[in-house]
Amino acid sequence: MIDVLFLPMVALALFIGLLLLALSQDTQRRRIGHVSLSPREKAQRRMPAAGILAGCLLLLIWYEGGGFGTLLWIGLISAAALAVSLLLAWRPSFFSIGSRSFS
Repeated sequence: MIDVLFLPMVALALFIGLLLLALSQDTQRRRIGHVSLSPREKAQRRMPAAGILAGCLLLLIWYEGGGFGTLLWIGLISAAALAVSLLLAWRPSFFSIGSRSFS
């Protein structure tokens, strides 16, 4: 059962991490209707995102091994980056509600 849920949960965590990184950029924040962040606030938002991405890499290396875990992380982060970029381009207002808690 854990094998069935493991990869989708890692992919979701990567999606959230990349979304946090994207929503710390001034361009994306303006698109969803938020004001720009100060450099300190940007750093405070990017640190958890980087931690999520690095944690997923370490988790996949631990679970699948060094070679395949890294390859799997590269594939999953690519898919998550594609999903974030397409959703931000197609419906930026979709993220405006959830990002208010991070404002």
